[in-house]
Amino acid sequence: MSQFLNYVVAGLSIGAVYALMSIGVVVIYRISRVVNLAHGAMGIFATFVFHYELVGRLGLPVPVAFVAALGVGAALGVFVERALVGPVRKDGILATLVMTVGVLLVLTELTVQFWGPNQPVIRSIFSDRTIRFAGTGVTVHQLGTAVFVAALGVGLYVLLNRTRYGRAIEAITGRPPAEAPPEVVHRAGTLVGRAVASVANLLDLGLAVVAGSVALGFGPPFFAAAQAEIDALARLDFSRGARIRPAGLGADAPLVGAAAVALHRLGRLSCCP
Repeated sequence: MSQFLNYVVAGLSIGAVYALMSIGVVVIYRISRVVNLAHGAMGIFATFVFHYELVGRLGLPVPVAFVAALGVGAALGVFVERALVGPVRKDGILATLVMTVGVLLVLTELTVQFWGPNQPVIRSIFSDRTIRFAGTGVTVHQLGTAVFVAALGVGLYVLLNRTRYGRAIEAITGRPPAEAPPEVVHRAGTLVGRAVASVANLLDLGLAVVAGSVALGFGPPFFAAAQAEIDALARLDFSRGARIRPAGLGADAPLVGAAAVALHRLGRLSCCP
């Protein structure tokens, strides 16, 4: 019986590690529609930066180093998405999968090149003290890992399936805006309309022009919801009648406007005030 319990404990402790990896793959896929097999290597790279560079070499306090390491991980994720995965999305899921495998191999090799192949194991926040029960035992490290993974799984499930924020993220991220559920489009339009109405009541704003691929991708239902909210809230004499319209230049309107302002400042464009 004790041998059976030993196998159970060992299986659960090792399974918790695989479950953590699986949670990462599933969550990333649900919110981005990318099977990212490199997320573990990205996490290890950021962890090594935290432990060996920020804390070890620079001597930063752990809370400061932790926040900085999160920034490193976020920057790495943005780079991988924008420079590597994003450009091959149109080629299908197999192309993105192969790209993430390439990122995995590159980050693994970079980790070895930067910090060497024989670095000591980073000490866990959990101790290796053994808790004995029923003729077997489990270390605090194993127990803490299993509890953390279980709590993380439950928390992410609640976030993505039981909150408006989670459903909105999953509905929009990684999908064309035109495919967003109607309630998400209506909610987004309502919030934008509420913001425009507030500005109109403060600054006598008569027209708000909205650009960007998301808003324009939502289409007429988004602007109808926004206009309805403006009509309901912009009730002052000078703000009544405020309107919201999609940009005539489409998603490139901010870039065209910024270029026009820059040229005007340089004296090369005289048509703009």
